Amino acid sequence: MLTYKPENLKEQFPELERLEDLTIIPMFEIAFYRWLNQIPQEGIVTDIVKERSDSFSPRTTYNCVVDGKIVKINSLDFDIDVCDEDEMIYMVGEISFDGNDKATKKLLNSFRVFVGKQNLSDLVKDSANKLKKEKTYHLTHEMCDFYLDRAFTQAGFRHKD
Repeated sequence: MLTYKPENLKEQFPELERLEDLTIIPMFEIAFYRWLNQIPQEGIVTDIVKERSDSFSPRTTYNCVVDGKIVKINSLDFDIDVCDEDEMIYMVGEISFDGNDKATKKLLNSFRVFVGKQNLSDLVKDSANKLKKEKTYHLTHEMCDFYLDRAFTQAGFRHKD
């Protein structure tokens, strides 16, 4: 089984190195769903089916056909709400690929390449828009500063020291 986590985003975007992994989860989720929606057009996956899952499970599984082999993509949700034990803000914080070794590596590489082509400012902006729909006071201070700070500009982002 191969995994990809928010810490892997730091490898692809050194600008994120100083951030906690929890802070990167919103961008991770945006990148994952963008990729998931476009992989059938990429030609690597010939079929993709989401498994029915228990509504209380933090894991969602997608069965993909890659070069005639089945590869399971498991997305694992994390609660990014740090203030209230009774409320949750779930977002994808880890994905794993399991199945035929060659097909699994091919699918993981597809995700890595896709993420590497993403515009980091767009990921931040889209994540901020998604987070604004939540109870932002339930997020970490770092998350609020990073995504919701007015000091960010569309030309690029700057973190207040």
